[in-house]
Amino acid sequence: GASVLDWPGDTAVSHLGGWMPRFRSDLKVRACSRPLLEWAVRQEVQLRPNVQLRAQVQVGDVDVRAPSVVVDGELLTADLLVDASGRGSQAAKWLAAQGFGAPDVDEVTSETAYATRTIRLDPELDVDWRCLYVMPQPGTNRRSGLIYPIEQGLQVVNLVAYDGVQPPTDAAAFDTFARSLAVPDLADALDSAEVLSPILRYRAAYHRFVRFDRMAAWPERFVVLGDALC
Repeated sequence: GASVLDWPGDTAVSHLGGWMPRFRSDLKVRACSRPLLEWAVRQEVQLRPNVQLRAQVQVGDVDVRAPSVVVDGELLTADLLVDASGRGSQAAKWLAAQGFGAPDVDEVTSETAYATRTIRLDPELDVDWRCLYVMPQPGTNRRSGLIYPIEQGLQVVNLVAYDGVQPPTDAAAFDTFARSLAVPDLADALDSAEVLSPILRYRAAYHRFVRFDRMAAWPERFVVLGDALC
C-alpha cells in the first residue's frame, strides 16, 4: 500500500528564495511510514526457511571473537555476528574489553529537532506536488518543513528546527511554526488538512560516526551496520 513517488517530478522544493527545477524521471521510490517498512521487511525475513526470529529476549554477554552471544541464558555460537542495535550499540565497549582497542569517534553537534504528525490532505487541495519540502534559508530562516505521502492515502508532516530550538508539540504552536517557514505553501496545505495523530517530537543533539574502519585490529567474523556505525 505504499505510495509510488517520482522524486524529482513529484516533489516541490523551496530553496534559496526560489523553487528548484522539476522533471520527470525513472527515480521511483516507495514512500511509506517506518512501521510499514519494518513490517514488510520482517514479513519477508520470516518467509526464509533458514532464518529464526527470537522476539522479547534478553541479550547478555557478547564475544566478538568466537563469535557468540548469550540469549536468555543460552549460549549461541555463530559463523558471523552482526550488530545492528542502533545508536545504543555497545560494540565499542565489547571491542575494547576483548583486546581490540577503542575506536575513534567523529562527532558533529547538530542540535536538530523535529515534530511529526500524520495528516490527510484535503482531496480538493489544488497543488501540483505530492511531496513538499521547504528548506531552511541560511542566515535568514533556520526552519524547515516537509509533507510527504505514505500508505493508505495519508501524509506525514515534519517541522524541523536547528541550533537548539525546540519545535512545538501543541496544535496551535505547530501551525504557527509552519506559518513561519520561508514560504506559506506548507502552512496553506495544513489549513484544510485532516489531523490524524498527536504531535511527536524527536531531538538529535549530535551525529556520530564510529571509526571502526581505522582500527588496527578487527575480529574476523564481526560486522557493525546502520546507526550502530554512523
